[in-house]
Amino acid sequence: RFPAELRDRSGVDLVYGEAFYVPSLGGKSRGNSATEVRSESGLMNFSGDFVVKISGILLLVFLFSQGAGGQTTKQTPSAPAAETPEDRASSTVSRPGESPLEIHGFVSQGFLQSTKNNFIVNSTDGTTEFAEGGLTFNKQLDSNLRVGMQVFARKFGRIGNYDAKLDWLLIDYRKADWLSFRAGRIKLPFGLFNDTSDIESARIPILLPTSVYPVGNRDYLLAQTGFEIYGFINLDWAGELEYRIYRGTIDIDSTVTPGQTFQTRFIDIPYIHGGRLIWETPVKGLRFGVSGQQLLLEADLYHSTSASIVSVRLPVAMGVLSAEFANRDFQVVTEYSRWFVDLESSNTTLTPNSSVTSERLYGMATLRTGDWIYPGFYYSLAYPNWHARDNQQDFLKDSAAFVRLDVNPNLILKFEGHYMDGTAGLNPTFNDGRTTSTMERNWGLFLAKATVLF
Repeated sequence: RFPAELRDRSGVDLVYGEAFYVPSLGGKSRGNSATEVRSESGLMNFSGDFVVKISGILLLVFLFSQGAGGQTTKQTPSAPAAETPEDRASSTVSRPGESPLEIHGFVSQGFLQSTKNNFIVNSTDGTTEFAEGGLTFNKQLDSNLRVGMQVFARKFGRIGNYDAKLDWLLIDYRKADWLSFRAGRIKLPFGLFNDTSDIESARIPILLPTSVYPVGNRDYLLAQTGFEIYGFINLDWAGELEYRIYRGTIDIDSTVTPGQTFQTRFIDIPYIHGGRLIWETPVKGLRFGVSGQQLLLEADLYHSTSASIVSVRLPVAMGVLSAEFANRDFQVVTEYSRWFVDLESSNTTLTPNSSVTSERLYGMATLRTGDWIYPGFYYSLAYPNWHARDNQQDFLKDSAAFVRLDVNPNLILKFEGHYMDGTAGLNPTFNDGRTTSTMERNWGLFLAKATVLF
C-alpha cells in the first residue's frame, strides 16, 4: 500500500505502536481505528492526571503479570524490494495464541534553514535543533484486550529539550468490529493525519500541511486523556464506515504554549470532545471524512506593564472535511477546515472580548517512482481570520515540494523545500521582535531529516 494510506485490512495498526496482532471478530480482520466517546458529564469529575495514573498502574500490572508468557521481539523486515514503506514500519505481527511484548522505536535527526524570517526556531542561520525519538510498547493480552504506550522526547528549538513524556498510553478492548473501547491518553482523530502525525514512517513529507496541521500544535493537540468508542460498520455494497467518538481533557505545559503579548501563568483544557467519521466508498482507494471537536481553554495571563492578571476563557470549535484517493503508486488528498474561537476576558481593557473564524485548506499529491523514491507536492493556505485577507500578516500560502527515500527497511531520508507567501503564524520572539506586518512577505524554508526505525 501507499505509505500514507493507513486504511488497514490485515491487522496492522499504525496509529498505536505501528504493529500488533488484531484478530478478526465475526468478520474481516480490521486494524484498530479509534473512536472517541461522547460520555456523560460525569467524566468531568476525573482529572487528566487521575486517568493517566490509573491507566499507567493498570498497564504495568497487565504487562508484568504475564511473566515468562511474554517475550521481547524485534522488528524483522522482509526483503526491501518486496516491501512498501508502511510494511517496513509495521513488520512484526504476533501470531494467534501468543502474547509477546512488542517493542519498537525510532530516532530522527533533522536540519532546518529558512530565509529572511525565522520559522518556529532561529532558523535563518540553519539549525540542527530538530531531533526526536520514541519507544513504543504494545502487549496483546488476549483476543480482545491490548495495552500500550509510547515514550517520546524531542528538541525543536525552544520546544522539548529532550524531556521524556508519555505521548499516549491506553487500554484497548475490542468487543466487536463495530464496537470497541479505549481508555487512557488517546490520540485525537482530527482530519486524516493528526493521529499519525507522530509517526515519521506513516507520511511522505517532513511537515504535514501547516494550515490544517500547525507544527506547534503537536505538543497539545496530539492526544487527550479520557475515553473513546470506535468501530467499523459494514455497509455491504455501499462500502463501510469507520467512526470515532471521544471525550476527555488535555494537560498543557505552559512552557510550550505559544505566548505572544502576555506571559502565561496558568493554562488548562478542562474538556475536549468530538469525533470523526470516514466513509470507505465502494471505489477502491477513495474515501471521504468529516471531523469535529470542541474544547474549552482557560488561562491566566500576566500583563507586565500593568502588573495584573487577566483570566481568559476560549471556547473553541474545529471542523475538517476530507477527501482522499490512494493506490499503491499514487495519492491525492485535500482537506478544508474552519476553526471558531471565542475569547472571554476578565479585563476587556487589556484583553478585549473577540470572536474569530479561521479558514484553512490544502491539496497534496504524492507518487511512487520505483520501490523506494516518493516525491510529492502540496499547496497549503491559511487565513487566521477569514474576514481579514488583504495584508501579509493575514495569510500564509505554503507551496512545498518534497521527496522521501527509503534507503533500506530501517532508514528513511527526507528532503523538503517550501516557498512561503505571507507571515501569519510567525512568532515575533524568534524574529527580533518584528511584528508579522514588518517581516518579509516572501521567504523560503528547507528541511532534511533522517529517521532510523527499529
